[in-house]
Amino acid sequence: MKFLITVLKIIALIIAGSFIAGLYGILHDQITFTIAPEYFTKFKFIQFRHMIFLHCSDRFNVSVIGFLATYWVGTFVASLLGLVNLIIGAEELFAKTLKAFLIVLLVTACFWAAGYAAGRIITANCSTEQILGWGIYFPRGIKDVKGFMTVGFIHNFSYLGGFAGMIAGNIWLVRNRKKQK
Repeated sequence: MKFLITVLKIIALIIAGSFIAGLYGILHDQITFTIAPEYFTKFKFIQFRHMIFLHCSDRFNVSVIGFLATYWVGTFVASLLGLVNLIIGAEELFAKTLKAFLIVLLVTACFWAAGYAAGRIITANCSTEQILGWGIYFPRGIKDVKGFMTVGFIHNFSYLGGFAGMIAGNIWLVRNRKKQK
């Protein structure tokens, strides 16, 4: 019976992690859409073309993309955090893993901010022509190259932040377990 309860807790953690990450993705993409709508209308909508609802608003489709682009990261992260927590034998499996997941979110948000800053700083003193000359792919007809580039930085930094956050969450779990002993 204890094994079954543990399995159910891990399944609940994976579902919760997927859902929380998906919600984070929706918020993330709503903010980045505000910064550079063209990143979505000329790039992400094409990338996710099979998931776009033609008769819905851009904001709705941005939410769909945000969820689809991040829920799987939450699935992976929650699975790994739950597994590490299970291996180290921590008490309060569900609560401790959710706290570790919160650490992942906070680290990811910090990386988001770093991506924003990097994008703004790197493009601040450059002309559109200079940025287009860097050899980076830009879809045709981009009007706000600096905004597009900034949102690209934010997205890439956010995935890196999810990975760094996963490491930080696991370190917290292990250290927290040592304190319990």
